[in-house]
Amino acid sequence: MKKEVEYFLNAVYYIFKVKLLKLTINIDHLFDICLYKFFSVMLPKKSQKKIINWHENSMSEYREYLKKPTNIIVSTSVYRFFSIILVLFIFSLFVPIIGLAVKFSDYSNSLSFNLPFLIIIIVGGLSLLISNYFDKMITSDERHLKYFEQFSKKDKEWHRKWGWITFFFSIAPFILLAINFRLCMLIIEL
Repeated sequence: MKKEVEYFLNAVYYIFKVKLLKLTINIDHLFDICLYKFFSVMLPKKSQKKIINWHENSMSEYREYLKKPTNIIVSTSVYRFFSIILVLFIFSLFVPIIGLAVKFSDYSNSLSFNLPFLIIIIVGGLSLLISNYFDKMITSDERHLKYFEQFSKKDKEWHRKWGWITFFFSIAPFILLAINFRLCMLIIEL
């Protein structure tokens, strides 16, 4: 079971990284177009060519760096986004427990009045601990690099399938959080 979860998390992480890399390169191209238009209006032709050549050389080096699996720029952004998704996913599973704590709290006693807040802190801490465990399945011993080599050799159909899985994995915590908050409110109202 642990290997399947590790494969799933690394595949989703890989697709996040590939999509963010494409987005970053597309934004860079858009920036280049705006920059070239600015240069064509503001500078003489001789200066334009010199600056544009310098910019194209530096951007080609930058794009080559981005395509490396060990680059820090894209990896950090993907890791943060992935961690937020995991924490939201796990936290959303615990939301009904918070509703139960609020429902059965006795507000006449000051100790039980703090029970829902204590449970929220415990649930948040558990969410972070579980998320950290899943993060280690990706980042410890640079496991994701081994998977990246394997995933980069996969065909277009595999990438399309895992792209959809990643999309649904990205929106699932928000949908689950909304459903569980509604369930929490129903528990409190009963």
